[in-house]
Amino acid sequence: MKTFSRAFFLIFATLYFLSLAYRLSYLALPWMFERQIIASIHWMLVLVGAIMPLILAASLTIFVISLWQRSWLWGGLLTALILAEGGITASRTVGPYISHEALNADLSVVSFNMQANPQALRDLAAIAQDVDVIHLAEIPRRYADLIDFKTLFPSHKLYQQPYRQNLELEDGSLGILLKGEAKVQPLFESDGNHRTIFDVRLARQGHHIRLLATHPLLPLNHDYLTSRNGTLRRLQQLAAQEAQTPTILMGDMNTTPFEVDGWALPGKLVGNPLRISWSGIGNLLHIRIDHIRLRQGKGERLDVVGQRVGPALGSDHLPIFASFALKAK
Repeated sequence: MKTFSRAFFLIFATLYFLSLAYRLSYLALPWMFERQIIASIHWMLVLVGAIMPLILAASLTIFVISLWQRSWLWGGLLTALILAEGGITASRTVGPYISHEALNADLSVVSFNMQANPQALRDLAAIAQDVDVIHLAEIPRRYADLIDFKTLFPSHKLYQQPYRQNLELEDGSLGILLKGEAKVQPLFESDGNHRTIFDVRLARQGHHIRLLATHPLLPLNHDYLTSRNGTLRRLQQLAAQEAQTPTILMGDMNTTPFEVDGWALPGKLVGNPLRISWSGIGNLLHIRIDHIRLRQGKGERLDVVGQRVGPALGSDHLPIFASFALKAK
């Protein structure tokens, strides 16, 4: 029995540290390993990342048992797992972790995948009139017949684009609702395989802010994973172009804060990574895939002064809110 236990320990420890080494290498030089057999391994690690909060909870429980049983090898391994997985994710997030409203914010944003549900959008309108930037994903195909944006959001201007350059709005679209003056540019990939990205430039009180919003494809298989990561790679390239400008990234990113591709996203996740935002396929898996992220500028900067996950509005996603204060470095 001891021989079997040791063999199982060695196999588990080897697999875990190999996966950790791969993911840390990927974090240092991302987007380069999705080829052939590596793509299959990467996809499996994506699935593991989706359930990492459950793995951490189970590891903590087994850790306590291992201490009670004086199984120091397992205790040490699980300590390393909890510290590595939780620590890397925590280092890629920014507080405040406790949900609260900001009373005197200079800029407020919300991201919501409405799941083609007009009533969900109407319910959002009832609580988001004061929000400066509203990013919407999965606007209904027959939106013109179903939604009157001017009535729902009288103080905002709608910018809408299809998911890909070679699609019509009726085939799926995402949008940005903006208060005040802004410069909005939709960015498309040349091959048309990746999702549209909104590149928004805002000026507030003499400060310049950039906002990137999109909705990458859900990585249901290897091909979808490649497409999703193409969009995420484009986000990283865009965010790196202007180091002086603080940049907010937002949208249903279809990656969790515990997954290696979530680690590699620009900036830091605003809020608590353990707060769920999506009820999952068949309401079985509750995870956080909706992001508001902040990449600080080297000149001007934004401070997070409030964040929260909104109430259920009829979509299988929850809206996520964040508020920021402008500050010169």
